[in-house]
This record gives sequence, structure tokens and C-alpha cells, in this order.
Amino acid sequence: MANRMKLMWTGGLIGLACLLWFGCQNANSQLQINVLESNAFSGNNDRKARFMVISDSSGFADVYARTQSHKLKKTEAPPVDFDKKRVLVAFMGQKSTAGYRIIFEEKISRTGDTLVVTVNMQSPPQGAVLAQVITSPYAMATVERGKYRQIKFIDTDGNTLAVKMVE
Repeated sequence: MANRMKLMWTGGLIGLACLLWFGCQNANSQLQINVLESNAFSGNNDRKARFMVISDSSGFADVYARTQSHKLKKTEAPPVDFDKKRVLVAFMGQKSTAGYRIIFEEKISRTGDTLVVTVNMQSPPQGAVLAQVITSPYAMATVERGKYRQIKFIDTDGNTLAVKMVE
């Protein structure tokens, strides 16, 4: 009888572990980031890197207008269904030469109530001959709204760049 109880408990624990494992794997596999755009030039003139999470159309319109402010012919913000998605924005800050780029990696995961997004901030190789031009690289992407309370932006080495709370 004791062995039978032990087997039932062991089987139940293994079943629960499998359920939790596959449930977590499934939840993470559904997390996607969809790039809206990435460009070396924007109207943003902040000198430091900046990261944003936008949850409504008016906030997105304002930020998008800022990225377009340096252009003579401005384009409209791409459509986003804010009932289902959020927009992530990463500004690299002003740079004095060409060769800089910022992009969102496809690596995205959820740990507890935190969505972790990887940002690749690329610099030109040392000694490269570069155009002497002011650039201000930026990237925009959408993520599904979900059961997370904050978004953590990390670099490709895993260092935290910013943590933003979401409603």
C-alpha cells in the first residue's frame, strides 16, 4: 500500500512538472516581436539612449511624429491595434558619424510578470572610414499585450538597459 501511494505521488508530481514545463514552453513560444521600422535617422535629438513602451494611439502618434520631424515629406504612423498590442521604441541617441544601428532581436521571453526584450545596439568598427553626419538611430516594434507588468530591455550581453512598467 505504501509503495502504491508513493508511485501515485511520484506520477502526479511528474505529470505536474510536465504540465508546467510544456505550459511555460508554449507561453514563451507564442511571444513575438514584430518590427515596424528601424532607421539611422530620426528627428530625436536626445544624446542618450532611450527606451519607451507605448500603449495608446495618441502617444504613438506623438513619438512617431518626432521620428519624422527631420523630414520634409513626413509619413503617417503605421496602424497598430492598441487593444491587442503595445509599441516598443528604442532610441540610440545622437551619434556624430554614420555606422550606428539599433534593432530589436527576435529573442523575447517572459519571466514571471516581466517581458524581456533584447536590443542590439551596433557601432561601427574601430578605424572605419565613416561619413561625418549626425545620426540618431531608432527602432520600433510591436508586442502582444499580455499578463506582464513590466518590460525589461536588455542588450545582447544580457545587461539591463531599461525597465518600463506597463498598465
